[in-house]
Amino acid sequence: MNLARKIFLAVLCILAPLVVTYLAQRVSWRMDWTSEGLYSLSQPSRDILEQIEEPIEFTLYYTPDVEDIPASIRNFAQRVKTMLYEYTKAAPNRITVDIANPAPDTLIEEEAVGAGLSGQRMANGEVLYLGLVAKGNGGERVIPFLLPAREPALEYDLSRLILDLIHPEKPKIGILTSLNLWGKEANLVQGVRAEPPSILIQELQRLFEVVPLGRRGDIPEDLDMIALIHPRGVSDQMAFALDQYFLAGGPLLIAVDPSSAEVRRTHPNRNQLNGLGGPTESDIPQLLSGWGIQYNSRRVVGDFELATNVRLSAEEPELPHPLWLTFRDPESETPATTGLNEILLIEAGSFTVENPNLRVTPILETTAQSGEMMASSVPITGVENLPQQISPDGRSEFIAALLQGVFPTAFPDGEPSENKEDDWIRQLEEEEDPSLKQSTGESNLVIVTDTDLFTDRFGTETVRYLSQQTTRRSNDNLALAVNLFELLAGGNELVELRGKGTVARPFLRVEDLAAQARVAYEKQLSQLEEELISVRNDIRGLESESTDEEKEISPEAEAEIQQRLQDFREKEVQLRREQREIRKELREEIRRLDRTLVLINLLVVPGLIALLALQYFLRRRPGK
Repeated sequence: MNLARKIFLAVLCILAPLVVTYLAQRVSWRMDWTSEGLYSLSQPSRDILEQIEEPIEFTLYYTPDVEDIPASIRNFAQRVKTMLYEYTKAAPNRITVDIANPAPDTLIEEEAVGAGLSGQRMANGEVLYLGLVAKGNGGERVIPFLLPAREPALEYDLSRLILDLIHPEKPKIGILTSLNLWGKEANLVQGVRAEPPSILIQELQRLFEVVPLGRRGDIPEDLDMIALIHPRGVSDQMAFALDQYFLAGGPLLIAVDPSSAEVRRTHPNRNQLNGLGGPTESDIPQLLSGWGIQYNSRRVVGDFELATNVRLSAEEPELPHPLWLTFRDPESETPATTGLNEILLIEAGSFTVENPNLRVTPILETTAQSGEMMASSVPITGVENLPQQISPDGRSEFIAALLQGVFPTAFPDGEPSENKEDDWIRQLEEEEDPSLKQSTGESNLVIVTDTDLFTDRFGTETVRYLSQQTTRRSNDNLALAVNLFELLAGGNELVELRGKGTVARPFLRVEDLAAQARVAYEKQLSQLEEELISVRNDIRGLESESTDEEKEISPEAEAEIQQRLQDFREKEVQLRREQREIRKELREEIRRLDRTLVLINLLVVPGLIALLALQYFLRRRPGK
């Protein structure tokens, strides 16, 4: 190889990375090979972008120069930027994105604060901003701080922001319920004190225009969704109207319950309720069975894996309550559960879907350690006796799910009338039936088989601070309830959006090995813990015997007691030392697995390059 060629190759090697970097910054072409399409827009989001008539401007306020930003937040901020640019690519003339750095004591920081963004103060005193402002003809929408916990719902949150700007008017929803969610007006004559609406209704009124529906009334034509919460005594005429509304494309939320703890608590004759046919159960069989959904309003579901520990009195120990189901960090393909930590369901039911034409997206499910029992037995069965009433069948059941598809009408014979003779005359005269016989498009239905989820009692708690009394949320029940309303009221595009997971990809093999190691070491630790408990009991017994003033102890017996105490204390120290060693070995084994994986990752690519170079060298040797 001559000198000129060597110089040319050297210059090429220097310029090639610069050219590649330059092109990468200016050519917006890439491929999304992630399994969940983390860096690509879904078709429902693209459909929302098609509805934009006036430009929408996004401004992301982010302070990247803050020291000690957690890697999770830094990576999430990059994911937000990438996702926003995907929107600009999909709608270049309708979406613009600006990245602003609200550094301390700058006009941009004043803008961020004025827009309603909330900075998070770090341990070093610096303020971290990661908020979003969207502006359009529909006004302004703000996300004060983008939470990494909602990363799976990032596309959903951004698309909903756009949809709110396109349609700034509040969605109108109707609620039919037999629960006391609306509160009470004061009546001085009857001695009735005023009660405010439930926290759920107050939250919904902030987001939507909410109207109550009667069990026998008409349905307004302009409703964006309808919710039936503990429906009881719904007339056939009202059920038919709901069926036709649903088949025409109106989304429905149906919450039924085989045993409502809230009704049992508030019913005036609650001591006489047994759950059988009483107001503690709810159903709307005219619709559910007609749509191919099997729900038994006489049976509650229990789950030993999801059981909640309850304490019946201060003197008694905690007991697992298999009918009180706690879902921790619930996950589903819908955004309804994203970012939620704990859901508590009380004496819920379950349902199955027998219509094969429907797509079912689970929201909450039981585990294989679940079974059913009669709802009528719940009030008269103590918590300690519930395990004898529930036999796990090894199957998981739906407690809440999203159903989508083409539904058949629940009234194939047409609109029912209050007078049965009218039905007979209509059939005799063969009048044309104008009612819908199936969905005109895809219908969206959410079913929840627990209505206590929507009440204040099991989602909030009252706390007193000094002379003030306030209410705070005790779990994420109400957040889930509001999310379900938002999911359905936002239109078909939002319902179709699915959670996409997170950028972080754990090493599942390492986690499995670490879990296996923990199981092996936990057995040893539990044995040591049992020995420690036994030793502590022996020590307490000897100490009480030694300090018993009413019992005369000879010097020889006292010396023997002290010697045994010393032996037990030494044994306790030895057992604690063994525990520390076992935990140390466990941590070391997990670190060893991590180091092995890192070493493999570091050596695989250089090793392959070295093998290719060696092969090339051998082929280039003279005489070969």
